[in-house]
Amino acid sequence: MSWSTVGIIVLTAVLTWIGHTVVANQQRKLEVMIALERRKRELYSKFLSLFFETLKKGKKIDQDKLSDQLMDIAKDMTVYASDEVLRLFVQFRTMALDKDRDAKKIVEWFGEIILQIRKDLGYSTTKIETKDVLSVFIVDINKLYPNHS
Repeated sequence: MSWSTVGIIVLTAVLTWIGHTVVANQQRKLEVMIALERRKRELYSKFLSLFFETLKKGKKIDQDKLSDQLMDIAKDMTVYASDEVLRLFVQFRTMALDKDRDAKKIVEWFGEIILQIRKDLGYSTTKIETKDVLSVFIVDINKLYPNHS
């Protein structure tokens, strides 16, 4: 066997190994991204469910229970939420737990969080606004936004 044949065999083996390593790393990154996306969706759904539960007609949530649930969600938000969603969530949680809270401001902030969640989950070029999002579950949205068409 000539040196050129050995060189070709070695080169082929090295290139195959490099190619396999690159593909394996890309596959691992893809798996991590998919797992992260799944966790984000679960987390965001849990957060939205908590908020919708508090909005149900005639249902009042205990302040301590709300605090516990927000703290539970906060631990996952710190790991899985986008920077913008986390920033808005921290401000939202602070407002929601304030004894002198402004319900209108909390609802508006919640709408902003929903928009950021949508952006984080792939709707980066969304044209909808806070009012549009809130109108999904607030029937008299024009009372909240009287000068908005």
